Order: sequence, then C-alpha cells, then structure tokens
Amino acid sequence: MPNNPDQNQAKMIEAKANLVQKLLEASENPKPSYKIDGQEVDWKGYIKMLQDAIDRLSTLIASEEDDWEEMSQWYV
Repeated sequence: MPNNPDQNQAKMIEAKANLVQKLLEASENPKPSYKIDGQEVDWKGYIKMLQDAIDRLSTLIASEEDDWEEMSQWYV
C-alpha cells in the first residue's frame, strides 16, 4: 500500500526536527576530531553531515508543499 503524501511529509518534518536536535546537542558540546587505534572521529564532519541532511530535508519538504499546492489548483 503506497504511503499517504501527508504521512511522508510528516515523517520528513519529524526527521528534520530530530536532526536539528542532534545538531543543537553537537553544537552545545563541541568535541575535537581525533584518531585512535586506526579509527577517526570527525566531529566537524559529523556537524556538516547533519547540516547537509537538514538542508536536503528542507528542500524535499518545500518541494512536496509546492507539489501539493500545484495539485490542489487542479481541483479548483
């Protein structure tokens, strides 16, 4: 059964809110990037990844809203 567009948008909005919360937490308690035992922890990269994901979700949410507005005009 296909997902309802409203449900998809709600899930994207929830995912964005979760990512924003993680970004706020990471920004409030910044940590240095480091390597240990051959593993790298890149906090700046993590913050950038969160910001990029938030930007992509914002774009998707906006495009779904635009699509919804266009579709609703068909029925007017």
